[in-house]
Amino acid sequence: MQGKVKSEASKTLEAVLPIALVIMSFLITSSLSYAAVEVKNRTGTVTITTPDGQVITVERDQPLPPIPSGSTIEVITGTCEISASAGDIINVLINNTTAQVGDGATISVTVDLRTGTATMDVLGGSVTVTQSDG
Repeated sequence: MQGKVKSEASKTLEAVLPIALVIMSFLITSSLSYAAVEVKNRTGTVTITTPDGQVITVERDQPLPPIPSGSTIEVITGTCEISASAGDIINVLINNTTAQVGDGATISVTVDLRTGTATMDVLGGSVTVTQSDG
């Protein structure tokens, strides 16, 4: 009788284990895909537009959500440092200027609404900057 119980338990484990491994693999892969973009020293508000079109505004005191590669971060107020891991790209927007940050590059962004000034400084790596008319 005891041998039959082990056999049934073994069958259940064999059925459940592959499903558990798939779920764990998905969770690990999902969290790794968001680790590519990092925002540090944020003092103001940013708006994030993800590749699938979701728009998220994050106020100064709110925590940032995971930011997937390919997103656009618009700095509305304050300062922050934004970087992307090798192989990943993030677009950073202030006013009519967009910086494409990728492959391990880091930029510092400051938007001061009091003075009406905005700056982007490359802290490391290669950054492509474009300006739109308007």
